[in-house]
Amino acid sequence: MKEIDKLLEEAEHGVKDNFVERKITPEAREFWDTLIERVRNGVDVKPYRIINILKREFDIEISDSAMRKYIKKVSDGK
Repeated sequence: MKEIDKLLEEAEHGVKDNFVERKITPEAREFWDTLIERVRNGVDVKPYRIINILKREFDIEISDSAMRKYIKKVSDGK
């Protein structure tokens, strides 16, 4: 059974880890890590294309808004 305090903390403040990173499977990890490294190096990517590739090739579904926010965060160096 989960601790009540941990559940209450999640209800109040959300989950502390990153949703997008949690969705990436081991099969998609090499693609994902390479992509994120390119974004960190200033390469512009199209979030909707990433979403399509992840869905088509790895059966991973991530919302457009979540991907856009994550890519923006990475490109800003956060």
